[in-house]
Amino acid sequence: MSSAATQPLKEGCLPISAVVISYNRDKLIAAVLQAVQFCDEIILVDKSSTDATRDNAAGLYDRLVQVPWTPTADDTRSRAIQFATHDWVIMLDDDEILNPEAVAWIKEEMKAPRANVYGLPLKHYIAGIFDPNAYYWPERHTRFFRKGEVSFAGVIHGGFSTNMDKVFWIDTETGVAMEHLSHPSVGTWIEKTNRYTSCKDRNHPDVADPHAQDLVAFAKERLDFWVKRSHVQVPGDYPQLAAVLRGLYDIIDRLKVWEEDHGISGADMFAARAEELTQANIQARGGVTPVRDGQFVDETGGAAKAPAAAPVKQDLSDAKVLQAKLNHAQARLHYLECENRFYRNAILWRILSPVKGVIFILKALNRLLSKLPLVGRAKTLLKRLLSRGVK
Repeated sequence: MSSAATQPLKEGCLPISAVVISYNRDKLIAAVLQAVQFCDEIILVDKSSTDATRDNAAGLYDRLVQVPWTPTADDTRSRAIQFATHDWVIMLDDDEILNPEAVAWIKEEMKAPRANVYGLPLKHYIAGIFDPNAYYWPERHTRFFRKGEVSFAGVIHGGFSTNMDKVFWIDTETGVAMEHLSHPSVGTWIEKTNRYTSCKDRNHPDVADPHAQDLVAFAKERLDFWVKRSHVQVPGDYPQLAAVLRGLYDIIDRLKVWEEDHGISGADMFAARAEELTQANIQARGGVTPVRDGQFVDETGGAAKAPAAAPVKQDLSDAKVLQAKLNHAQARLHYLECENRFYRNAILWRILSPVKGVIFILKALNRLLSKLPLVGRAKTLLKRLLSRGVK
């Protein structure tokens, strides 16, 4: 546990556990931990960092728990909460820093809590900048709560589960904020987008939505959606840049869902096609690959390693050629089967969409009529229509 120097500064405050999840964040981890030194317990849950994260955090935590690496923090939060020994928990990622206003507000609130769950304003820094005119402001995240009141989903951007009526949403006018120093550049945003959208357990676009079926319409809709949430002053300003980056996340995610739906494994198809072309070229040379000298020239100052010796001879067999062609044909067939299934589902959706729309309207009218003092015959007639539509 913490020494007396790190105990809450004001008497009468309820004890708090700070839980920080980290991975390869050596430049920020000290600032994250410095901000929670007012807490009674600080637990660093490190996902097997390979940089200086643990070294830079030394002396700033009470307990270090090392867990296996996973691509995101989302799937670690539920496990990390279990390491906290106090009822009240502040849950932070390794790029989220409480500002002084947040520290003061939390310490004062813990004298007499008004809720069991608190939504803290989150300031995103994208391309190194926070701008209140960008799509992400104001935004609040439930990272301060009593244990047992919040459960986190184990999927990317899966959010949390709690009784929303019990959440105390802290006003942005208070100045309280978690400062999310997440993306120093456009490049880091794209890298994280690729990593997150490659995870199988993630929230992804609803492909049953007709707009999601048309990839171009989907891309336009997502870009328009995030731009409309922004306060763009002039074309090409920062809020527009942030909106486009956020739209790109959705678009890339949708394209990866397309890959998954079509059963495409580009790596397998490349391997099969490369082998087929190799065997075809060997066959065109008469079935034998000549052995070359393979002279090695080192222009790296001795840093390079000589390659392994080349095989002496590669004989061609008809069976190997046929197997290569078969592998490529199977990969292609699998793709075509998935493509056909996709088109069947798309056609079925277009057929059923109007029917579903009619049923939805009838149900809505039924709910409306149940609240109005209309003639019984009208209600009965609508219920009959509804029952026929459902059938």
